[in-house]
Amino acid sequence: MLFLAYGAWRLNDPVHAQTTSEQTSALPVSLDPYMGLSGLQPVRGRPGDLWADVILGKADFSQIAPGEIVPFKAFNPGGVVVDRSVAPGRAYVWDAGNSRILGIDLEKCYAGGSPCSADIVIGQPAASDHGACNGDSGVQNFPNRAPASAETLCGIPDVSQSPTEHKSIASMAIDSDGALYVPDSYNNRVLRYDNPFGSDARADEVWGQREFSGMMCNRGDFGSATAETLCFHADSNRFVDGLYGAGVELDADGNLWVADSGNNRVLRFPAGSGSGEIAKRADLVLGQPDFRGTAPGTSMRSFHTPSALRFDSRGRLYIVET
Repeated sequence: MLFLAYGAWRLNDPVHAQTTSEQTSALPVSLDPYMGLSGLQPVRGRPGDLWADVILGKADFSQIAPGEIVPFKAFNPGGVVVDRSVAPGRAYVWDAGNSRILGIDLEKCYAGGSPCSADIVIGQPAASDHGACNGDSGVQNFPNRAPASAETLCGIPDVSQSPTEHKSIASMAIDSDGALYVPDSYNNRVLRYDNPFGSDARADEVWGQREFSGMMCNRGDFGSATAETLCFHADSNRFVDGLYGAGVELDADGNLWVADSGNNRVLRFPAGSGSGEIAKRADLVLGQPDFRGTAPGTSMRSFHTPSALRFDSRGRLYIVET
């Protein structure tokens, strides 16, 4: 629950008239939660600005999740993976509704009483009170999206009017060194965290975007994919939003495989034979005739929203198709 207080609003106020004109000219034809359009920044404290001046019940205007955000609760969780490089393991929980990952040391969890609290949080500045997509779930940059960064995640649309109705599903992966690979749902990217328990919760590598601030489907060219882009949410599957996910997996040679759900394909990003570094450009595509294709299909050579993938001990690849 939150309470908002607004400054005085007067129809004949010249400041209000000017602001309304600016707002009208800046509004896009179609306000789409997956687009990034130029527009206004919040204006507060001026008569007629239509922006709330005071908020009670939340840490700031960007937070809209219902209830209290704490380190021992999740909101619409959509995935979990356990790092077995240490015993008994470390669990990573995709806390979709709070746009974060909770990292739990299972040794401490088993030795203590319930509930288990997260030892680290990824995607938010703190384990309490903060759950906004890229730090802004209150559309404070309307109609812009707040840019992503190496410290943020986006688990539900930042323009969601009812966060209880949104979620995302993330099939994560762990490599032999304990690095965590995450499909960052609404930022249309894959992130790698080299040592989140030992060093920091900042992402070390990104795939699908040119830099950590990128977040748009296919880097803004929504209808055309490439070997370097990703799109986890697209027109072809928008109407089942939240009912499918995105996934990552590593094969025995260290190649990174991605279930690129919005582009209706699976990509392989190859690992260098000497360095082991994973390329940012895919060298193999499944489900499309080439790297530019995005259309869904129902044949044995096509996909409609592939959501997760895993290899078995014999190197066979299994793909969940929504």
